[in-house]
Amino acid sequence: MLNDSGVPIIPRKHLFENPAYLNPRISPDGRWLSWIAAVDGVMNVWIAPSDDLTQARPLTRQTERPIFEHWIARTNAHVLYRRDAAGEEDFHVWCVAIEGGEPCDLTPYAETMAYIAGFHYDDPYLVAIAMNDRDARWHDLYIVDIRTGERQLAFKNLDEIAYFLLDSHLGLRLASSTRGKGRGSAILKWNGIAFVEILSIEADDAMLTAPYHMTRAGDAWYMGSSIGRDTCAIIRVDWETGAETVIAKLV
Repeated sequence: MLNDSGVPIIPRKHLFENPAYLNPRISPDGRWLSWIAAVDGVMNVWIAPSDDLTQARPLTRQTERPIFEHWIARTNAHVLYRRDAAGEEDFHVWCVAIEGGEPCDLTPYAETMAYIAGFHYDDPYLVAIAMNDRDARWHDLYIVDIRTGERQLAFKNLDEIAYFLLDSHLGLRLASSTRGKGRGSAILKWNGIAFVEILSIEADDAMLTAPYHMTRAGDAWYMGSSIGRDTCAIIRVDWETGAETVIAKLV
């Protein structure tokens, strides 16, 4: 099909149909590969031994709402994923064993949107999940055992925190907060008692300036920043001194 100028029109299905494969993951031990692909037209999680993709099988079988996010847990035996129901966008975090079985809703609270904030590097059964079941506007942070769904409150969010950055043992380290629509944001640092602001971000830089990752040793963190630049740079920040080192930038 051509438009009025004789230029071929991109078929609608190329823009809106499901991708063939999405969001590939590899387990921490390298034994498993996972990805998202359709089952009867609905996006689901698939799993396969990394050395034999002919054994691929769907791990979930959602028939209505698609799955678009998933992670292989550090147990190397479980997959976590997010899905909503009926399109209300209250995404819950679910867990399913790689060997099969019924998925477990780790956030079974009404009108709750949850997201994964981090994985414990030494205890593979612990994961940090942010949930807004107490206050729909802001997420509290919980440490959840994926075997039982038991949760322990790690931070009650009375400070309008929008994003948490945790260390390898799920300890509080950094956070981002907003200042209202169009007014920029801020990066906050945990001092052992409370979050304190360490960087104020104007509205023009708020989209690209944020903390990304904490080193496993906890001695530094990485951020993206467009402050004073036309493009975003990746910066390493020393935890103790705050000294910044540019790791990568566009020139």
